[in-house]
Amino acid sequence: MDRLNKLLYLMLIASATITSAQAQQAPAQEEEKGFVDSAVNEVGDWFKSPLPVKATVVEPFIELRVGPGRGYAIFYIAERGEQIDVLKERTDWYKVRTAKGKEGWVFANELAKTLGADNQPLGISLPDFDDYTHRTWEGGMMFGDFGGTNVASIYGSYHFTRNLSAELDVAQFFGNFSNGRYITANLVHQPFPEWRLSPFFALGGGIVETEPKATLVQAEDRSDNMLDVGVGVRYYLTRRFLVRAQFKKYVVLTSRDAHEKIDEWKIGFSAFY
Repeated sequence: MDRLNKLLYLMLIASATITSAQAQQAPAQEEEKGFVDSAVNEVGDWFKSPLPVKATVVEPFIELRVGPGRGYAIFYIAERGEQIDVLKERTDWYKVRTAKGKEGWVFANELAKTLGADNQPLGISLPDFDDYTHRTWEGGMMFGDFGGTNVASIYGSYHFTRNLSAELDVAQFFGNFSNGRYITANLVHQPFPEWRLSPFFALGGGIVETEPKATLVQAEDRSDNMLDVGVGVRYYLTRRFLVRAQFKKYVVLTSRDAHEKIDEWKIGFSAFY
């Protein structure tokens, strides 16, 4: 194992040690924060209540779209004083039904200006940094270099805690002498989730399939297991979006005498839910 591999492993162990120490030093603060977060969620996350939720339009109007996105056409305008039922939520969009039976999607900012049955504004807000630090799901697309080839990948991760997540990465790479694909599973540790620019460390493995572009000699496609260790950073942008960059070292466990080592770097955009 070369020096860089040793360094990455030591960084992963150090980050886990830091998080453990932080948890031991401030259990009371975490418990208190948990009670505060719970209270905020009870007030703010109105959609946890039984649906539908009734509301009244108090602005001059709100726009109903045929789908949950600004790219969908506006087909109906609900005017001031009109009653609506909020049926369900999808990311930052909410499906509503008017008293006239019209069903459409309303953006969170517009719906936040309506009044509930208690004549108080609905507790709706767009995702913010606090939601980011307590996210459950994350996914995105990344592009970069995999051992001298161009690589494009998509990934998804599930966060067990603010510090620890499991991640699945599927990628396709294209080179002058070979193409291929790989799939990896990693445990990812984020020691400082409260930082806007936050480092993370990854450890895992997977399978890589390589298709050589041989013309003079008949070459066989290969499928090999591989191990990886990596380091990267996330930067929270706004609402549900973040930028992510990472570097990984792979060891491909080939059937030949020597295993193959591959360096990879990638950068891309992600969203959380």
